[in-house]
Amino acid sequence: MNPGSSACAVSIIAVCIASLAALACAQGGLQSGGLPVLFICLGTTFLLQWLIFIPSFIWQTELYYDLTGSITTLAIIGIAFYFKSNLPGSDVDARSVILVALVTAWTLRLGAFLFMRIHRAGEDRRFRKWKKSFPLFFRTWTLQGLWIFFTCL
Repeated sequence: MNPGSSACAVSIIAVCIASLAALACAQGGLQSGGLPVLFICLGTTFLLQWLIFIPSFIWQTELYYDLTGSITTLAIIGIAFYFKSNLPGSDVDARSVILVALVTAWTLRLGAFLFMRIHRAGEDRRFRKWKKSFPLFFRTWTLQGLWIFFTCL
C-alpha cells in the first residue's frame, strides 16, 4: 500500500474510532434537541481541524497546527461546559468549574508555548514531507482531531 493510500485509510479509521467512542460514551449522556452533546463535540472537533487544514495545505504550512489544536480543545471545553450549564437536568458543580478552569489554563499555556516555538523555529521538520502530500498532511490533522476528542472525553 502506498503512503497516500495508507494515510487515507488511517484517516477513515481515526474518524470511525472517534465516532464509535462517541456512540458508546453518549449512552445516557446530555442531549440537545435529541442529539447527544458528544456528537456535537465530535463534529466540531473534526470540522475545526479540517477547516484549518485547507489553507494550511494550500500554503504548505504547519505554523497553525498546534494553535488549531489548542483552539479546538478550548472550543470543545466551551461547548461541553455550555451544554452542562444550560440544559435541563444538568448541573454545574464546583468540580466542573475547577476542571474547566484547569484544563483551559493548561491548554492556553501549552498552545502559547507550541505556537511561539514554531514561529521562532520557522518550521517543524516533522512536517517537511507531510505538508506536500494531501493525504499525509490530512492524516496528521485528522489524528490531531482524534487525540483532542479523546483527551476531552
